[in-house]
Amino acid sequence: MSADAGLRALAAAARQAAEGLEVTVRDAGGSGLPAAEVLEAFGQALALLERLDDPDRARAEREALETLAAQAAQLLEALALAARAAGRGAGAAVLETLQVPLALWVAAHGGRLRELAPVVNGCARLANGLHDPDALGELADTMERIAAAVDPAVRGAPDAGQPGHPWRTLLVNRAIVATRSHDPERMERAFAELAAALPEAAPGFFAEGMREMDRLGYPPHVREVMARWHARHGGGGLH
Repeated sequence: MSADAGLRALAAAARQAAEGLEVTVRDAGGSGLPAAEVLEAFGQALALLERLDDPDRARAEREALETLAAQAAQLLEALALAARAAGRGAGAAVLETLQVPLALWVAAHGGRLRELAPVVNGCARLANGLHDPDALGELADTMERIAAAVDPAVRGAPDAGQPGHPWRTLLVNRAIVATRSHDPERMERAFAELAAALPEAAPGFFAEGMREMDRLGYPPHVREVMARWHARHGGGGLH
């Protein structure tokens, strides 16, 4: 489905991916509900979000929009985890990638993303399945829009620059996807945001990038961009 698909299409895709899933979905506290009930709750959350489809109203009620969106992301993540645990890998992968159009919808309606880990995982899932540079370029643009919508409290968290934090992972993965797109302009934008937001990670990223240039045989115009940023932020490996 398109990354810009509407909420109804998103709900339909989730129902199809979770069809026949008869397991108990556990939340972070250990409580459980049948998958069908969690799927219904997800659909209800999307229906409520759809009522905020007027951008002017969404701005006035941004707090409600963001809360609902975070709840929907949590429900979708719980369904994906349950599907994977039940051996429904294909369905789980679809549910994971549906985090991306959900996040884009929130961003397009003026909302800030509070639940970042699920959509970062969804973007990574999409990236792993792409090889065409044009498609990777589109994904890099998507990740750029998602990064711009991240709640300041998330990107400004004391541990936001630490390995494993979703904000750091998003910026690093976006820079990797931009590199794989072979598009110098996308690389420049992604590298600039990475270096500005994560100065401690930049030297290692560009050093690793140069090693990848040699290992994977990137085209000269891609290597030139990476080499320039590496010279500016030379350092050790990415940790």
